[in-house]
Amino acid sequence: MNIILRRAGDEKALVPFYRPWDLLAEMDTLARDMWDTWMPFTLEHGLVPYTDMYEEKGQLVMKTELPGISKEDLDISLEGDKLTIKAEKKEEVKEEATNHTQEIYYGRYFRSVTLPYPVKEDKI
Repeated sequence: MNIILRRAGDEKALVPFYRPWDLLAEMDTLARDMWDTWMPFTLEHGLVPYTDMYEEKGQLVMKTELPGISKEDLDISLEGDKLTIKAEKKEEVKEEATNHTQEIYYGRYFRSVTLPYPVKEDKI
């Protein structure tokens, strides 16, 4: 049988290893280590954008996150049942600017998915 002695009014005085602030500091350190070193998922072709694919009212819908991409920099192709999306986000060059941080991804995006059934290319 274990006996834990406590002083009146101090519930945690002799409870071994009770250090709530150390635990919070450790959690903060783990979170910072994870998020401060985060890099977007890339392949040899470039960044892989996130997509959603669903069917609605008899149509296959595919949504893709491509922030900052203009239509001119977007290339969508269909070969058989494989849909390929290529895009490039170009960096705005500022001659007189001094960068303090640079976290925005500039470069090529690439995503190729197999569609669940054939689609009409002229309807894309």
